[in-house]
Amino acid sequence: QNHESNSIKYNTVQQYAQNYLTGLLKVNPHGPYYLFGSAFGGIVAYEMACELMKRKKYVKLVAMVDTPNNLDMPIIPTTLLECLHHIYSLNHDLTELNEIGNDEEKVLKYIAQKIMPSAHQKNHIETSTLKYLKSYFNMVKFDMNAIKEYQLPISSKPFPIMYFKAKIRRDRDSKYPEKAWRELQEINKEDFEYIELDGNHMSVNFFPTCEIIANTIIFLKWL
Repeated sequence: QNHESNSIKYNTVQQYAQNYLTGLLKVNPHGPYYLFGSAFGGIVAYEMACELMKRKKYVKLVAMVDTPNNLDMPIIPTTLLECLHHIYSLNHDLTELNEIGNDEEKVLKYIAQKIMPSAHQKNHIETSTLKYLKSYFNMVKFDMNAIKEYQLPISSKPFPIMYFKAKIRRDRDSKYPEKAWRELQEINKEDFEYIELDGNHMSVNFFPTCEIIANTIIFLKWL
C-alpha cells in the first residue's frame, strides 16, 4: 500500500484481503497456503484464509502474532495521539505530547525528533519526512478503524491457527488477545496452537524473537 495519504484505497479488512489475494493467486494459484500476519496483519491473513476456503483452496495454516480483535481491545486508537501512544509508548516517554495538544504539524515534528535517528542530526526536519509520517499514521488510523468494524466470520471450512502472544502487556493492550481466536477454533473444532514469546507487542517482531517465530512455522511446515 502506498504511503501517500491520498492514495489509501483500503478501508476494510475485506478490501485489504482481496488486494493481497489478487497478488497471491497470481504467483501461487493452487496452494497449499501458509498465511502469516502480525497484529493487524493477522486479521487480514485470517480473512484471506476464509476467502480461499470459499474458493475451494487448501489453507494449511494461519499464523498470527499478538493479533487482537475489536471485542478484546481496551482502547482502539483512532486519533493521531492515540496511535502514537499505541506504537511508541513502551520504548519512549511521550508525556510531552499532552502539552503539544492537537496541533498535528507540531506533533509530527516532535515524533520525528524523538523517534527518527536521522532527524536528531539536522537543524530542520525535511518536508518529505513530515509528509511520510503523516501518510504512515493515516494508514495506521485506517487499520485501527478497520479492526473496529471487523466481525470475525466463521470459515466455510476450518483451518489450523498458530497464535504467538507477547508476554509483556501494556494497559492499552488486550490482556488475552488469543481468547476470541481460541473460542473460534473451539466452535470450528479445529487446531489452535498457542505460543508465548518474551517481549512486547512491538519487540516480538524483531530479532531474535522473529527468528523463533519463523523457525517454528518452518518446522511445522515440514512435519
